[in-house]
Amino acid sequence: MKFIRGSFVIYLLCCALFSQAATQRTGLKKALEQGLVSLVAKSHERYNGKGLSITIHNKTRQALQVTIDPALIFRSMDTAFQHLVIMDHVVVALPAQGDREVPLQTFCAKSYAHAPATALPYAYARQGDSNMIRVLQFIEQYHLFNDAGQQAVWVLTNHHSLDAVYDPEQPAVSAKLVALLSKLTGQPAPDYYRTYKLDTMAGAPVL
Repeated sequence: MKFIRGSFVIYLLCCALFSQAATQRTGLKKALEQGLVSLVAKSHERYNGKGLSITIHNKTRQALQVTIDPALIFRSMDTAFQHLVIMDHVVVALPAQGDREVPLQTFCAKSYAHAPATALPYAYARQGDSNMIRVLQFIEQYHLFNDAGQQAVWVLTNHHSLDAVYDPEQPAVSAKLVALLSKLTGQPAPDYYRTYKLDTMAGAPVL
């Protein structure tokens, strides 16, 4: 009886080790480049919120653990609509040849374009640079999922002035973000701030 129990424990351990070894870990960008996965992306009627859903398909016969890389930029198939930059940094477990749909936090990366409507098709374009990654990390740390965070992204993607990067409820945090952006872009810190009403209505110009 002891031998049987011991063998059963060894069997369970071997199964656990095999399961861990059978799961390949990779980033989404690398997985796309290597042809391990494919994806379909569609927008929602917002941008500084859960603005994009992606469905990732595992093309392999092996389970995958895919990390969504920071600052991935998706472009609309209709050029009248804005690009979306991914805020979330999440891990997605994919069974062999299986699918997962993931809603993702986004910001607009094309300020002069129109806000997305529901279910517009999007495609992966590229990853933002190290400056974009640092700014998004700051936004995530201080939960600036608002107009201030959006304006900070536009400083990098559309060369907007720093004078709109301001959250009246968090002036100290706003000052830190402006200081970071000033360091990264070389723009001088503003003497005063402006507030703008951003339009999130589907199909309407953002500014």
